Amino acid sequence: MANNSVFHNIRIKQHYIIFIISWTIINIIIFVSGFLLIKNKTNDILEVHKQTVLNTFSDIYFSGFVQNGIYTKINSKIKANPFLKSVKERDIVLDNKDTLTLLSPRQIIEQFFNKLHKNNQIKIRMFGENPLNTENTPTKTEIGILNGLKNDTTTISHSFTENGKDYYQLIKPLKKQESCSKCHTNFNSDNYLGAISFTFPIDIINKKQQGLLHIFSIIIFIIWLIGVLFLLLSLSKINKALAGNKLIVEKLKKSESKYRIIVNNMSDVIWKMDTQMRFTYISPSIEKLTGYTPEEYMQTPLNVSHTAKSYDNILTLFKKGLKDLEEGNIEALKHIKPIEEELIHKNKNIIYTEFTTSLTFDNNAKINGIQGVTRDITKRKIISNKLYESEKELKKLIATKDKFFSIIAHDLKNPFNALIGFSNLLVENYNEYDDEKKLEFIDLIEKSAVQGYELLQNLLEWARTQTGRIEFNPENVNLNEAINECIDLVSLAKKSKRIEIVNHTSIITMVFADRYMLKSILYNLINNAIKFSEKESQIDIYSEEKNNFIQITVKDTGIGISKENLAKLFKLDESFSTKGTNSEKGTGLGLIICKEFVKRHKGEISVTSELNKGSEFIITLPGARL
Repeated sequence: MANNSVFHNIRIKQHYIIFIISWTIINIIIFVSGFLLIKNKTNDILEVHKQTVLNTFSDIYFSGFVQNGIYTKINSKIKANPFLKSVKERDIVLDNKDTLTLLSPRQIIEQFFNKLHKNNQIKIRMFGENPLNTENTPTKTEIGILNGLKNDTTTISHSFTENGKDYYQLIKPLKKQESCSKCHTNFNSDNYLGAISFTFPIDIINKKQQGLLHIFSIIIFIIWLIGVLFLLLSLSKINKALAGNKLIVEKLKKSESKYRIIVNNMSDVIWKMDTQMRFTYISPSIEKLTGYTPEEYMQTPLNVSHTAKSYDNILTLFKKGLKDLEEGNIEALKHIKPIEEELIHKNKNIIYTEFTTSLTFDNNAKINGIQGVTRDITKRKIISNKLYESEKELKKLIATKDKFFSIIAHDLKNPFNALIGFSNLLVENYNEYDDEKKLEFIDLIEKSAVQGYELLQNLLEWARTQTGRIEFNPENVNLNEAINECIDLVSLAKKSKRIEIVNHTSIITMVFADRYMLKSILYNLINNAIKFSEKESQIDIYSEEKNNFIQITVKDTGIGISKENLAKLFKLDESFSTKGTNSEKGTGLGLIICKEFVKRHKGEISVTSELNKGSEFIITLPGARL
């Protein structure tokens, strides 16, 4: 609880710092927005002022005052206009002896603007082409403006600075006005283009803008300062709380140090996962187990760090966990038994492990993941596998022993019973039997002796393979010659059935094999083919080179083997024997011996067969070595 409290306070402190930064940014944004708003407001005021000037000018200029003229008393500032001498009623003398004089349009406008805009200090000037008054002669700049007014421009406005003060100027065109021809005889207004300009200072407006900005800046600063002081006060309280928990923090550090020492030195791996099967923590001991650092292992996909079998098991377990979670079966999730898994070491070796898991919950008692401990059980698994293999080998030895005694007790006894029985009959009744009958008994005795000899030979050979007493001395052997030697060994059997054996093997085909084992393999396969072939049939022997191995095929057209019995071939505990086409008996050991010898050569043996159509026995042996 103390640990959670301390780190919670630290998180609050971090959040407050972030909030101060955010608060400052917000105030800056408000200030910039206010600045732009005040600036836009100033522009609006200037625009209103401009429109007021233009409206006032329009009202005066197009009023009857301009059309009919206006009189004012002559004084020190206003004199009679000499350019209006042609006007008959330029001056009027009143009864009180005051003299009134007729004002020009510019004078009329000045009078009105002086009354209406006393504080704006508006300066009014008229200028134009072919002016009657030299004061109205345009400057170079004004000549350019007049040229612009010829394009029917209604108003020209611009700002400028003069003697450190900002001014705004409005220029309005004047042309074809009746007042010009009325006041000035013989003046053709069509040839006249003039303008009137209004210039007024805008520093008053700027001062208002600066004043508003100053006030606005103070307000924003006060708001920001209040927020910062409040946050600093809160941080001060947090600092006091943290200072009060200093002893707890030190204890936690010591406890954490002890915990890390334990975790870093333990052989078991502690880990955590979220609900998406992503690692959120894994202890350093993972490197001792898998060769990956915690960071590498957390980034390694599960289908890479686990064998395919273990990955499928984990996915199945995870899906079952999700289903239990959806169904609210929390108890099933709490009691998961230890599970074995196969990890892949960084060097690609297989590691056998066992892990146990439990659920993790957030502060709202909601499941937010799983945690577990993985333990290396490789040594235990190896011992277990050895025990399993020993058990398997023991069962095989027991089956071998049972088979051995079965052969001795049954199969080996039968030939000797036949030998003893037929020989006794022949001895006791020798004088009573004719030559044909005697020959029949001798033939039966010979067959029993051959069968007993073959059985005894196979039995001894098989026993030697089981005890490992047969030496393995591979060398380059001519396959064609070895096959021909085995054909000679079975010459009596093939002659009695008038069977033809065709050796299709090339005379230069060589195999790398133990000469004794090779002949034993070939003899058993050829002898079996003779036993199960019909009289006057053919046996074919082929060879073919494949991937540095020699494939040897012994094919007959005999009685074949059923699918059920094919599965029993090459198995000691399920071996079987079938009588040949001439009632020849087998022991079932021949093919097992062939398999043992082929296996010693790291080759393979297989068979394809169909009832009443024959069989093909195929073996592969290493090709000759240079």
